[in-house]
Amino acid sequence: MPAARDWEDHLGLLREAISWSCGALDIDTDRWLLPLSGGVDSRMILVFMVKNGRRPRCLTWTTPASLRNPLSDASIARLVARRFGLEHDYAFLDDAQGVDGAALQRFVEVGEGRTDQFAGYIDRCALWSDVFASGSSGVIRGDDPLGARRRAASLDGACRLGAGTMITDYPEGHLLRRLGLADQEWPERLRLRPCEGFEPYRDRMSHEGLIPKVLAPLNELKCRYVEVVNPLLSRRIVALVRTFPDELRMYGRAFATIVDRETRPIPHARFDSVPAASDFLADETIIRAIVAELTSDAITAVLSEEGAMLLLAALASPSHSPATVRSGAVKAMKAVRVALPSRVAYRLTPRFQGPDPLTG
Repeated sequence: MPAARDWEDHLGLLREAISWSCGALDIDTDRWLLPLSGGVDSRMILVFMVKNGRRPRCLTWTTPASLRNPLSDASIARLVARRFGLEHDYAFLDDAQGVDGAALQRFVEVGEGRTDQFAGYIDRCALWSDVFASGSSGVIRGDDPLGARRRAASLDGACRLGAGTMITDYPEGHLLRRLGLADQEWPERLRLRPCEGFEPYRDRMSHEGLIPKVLAPLNELKCRYVEVVNPLLSRRIVALVRTFPDELRMYGRAFATIVDRETRPIPHARFDSVPAASDFLADETIIRAIVAELTSDAITAVLSEEGAMLLLAALASPSHSPATVRSGAVKAMKAVRVALPSRVAYRLTPRFQGPDPLTG
């Protein structure tokens, strides 16, 4: 374990790099928005923009139900904005046009099928259309190079971080194994290298997997309407965090330590402000749209007729898979984590043991 003095030296360099990156933003804060959540990254940007004399306008997208939860992103974001006296608005996802097949179609058209993170776009991207129509030029995103904020790395956990769940990760007999999908294998550049430890491998998977495969497509969706800047992904910050000891990168210690000194006692959010996938995927209009697609002529370019029929049969089956001992334990641990400090909660995050079972 490095000495406290060594950690302070690293944190001092990181503070300087973040301050430089946020201060160097060549933007008009009257025309740019800071999407503010209740987590660490956007709060970090807010703190250092204010320290550099910039006062960004903040926006949080949410649902009315989430706003009533005192530990949600929406509720915590409001506290952070008030602390610094910044203008803060909400955009309500379920006040928009509704979740239906048209919303799915618009999501696929705008994102070109690069991401399945539909939860924040169930309004047919009306939120981003409104941001553009209001005269805003862009948004300041908080993607960061620290990657995972959980326990010590493992091989499977590092792969999962890089969005690397493969068909073969599902057990024999699983629905996905019977759809006739193409074989998959890891590209050589993303495999564990000889003599490479799990911690460096996890960080590399964050930089070469998570950022380009998960975060970049979400930014691309927004870029259909506005510009996007990511100050925490400056080369200076990325190069610096790669030199940090493992213990300082784990559990988000580096960023969290810096932010907490500026915003304590405001807690970090424990709940997202977007609806859960299960909420809208069980909706009748969404199911109707999926069934229409599975029975169209176009589906043969993706799945065999047999594969499409298997999916249709799964949709017609009971919607819930039988609970397992592990799923019950994970549910209980999630409930306990809410009452614990963030660093302790991260340690209680279950290790990755293959992808979660999928219902129809």
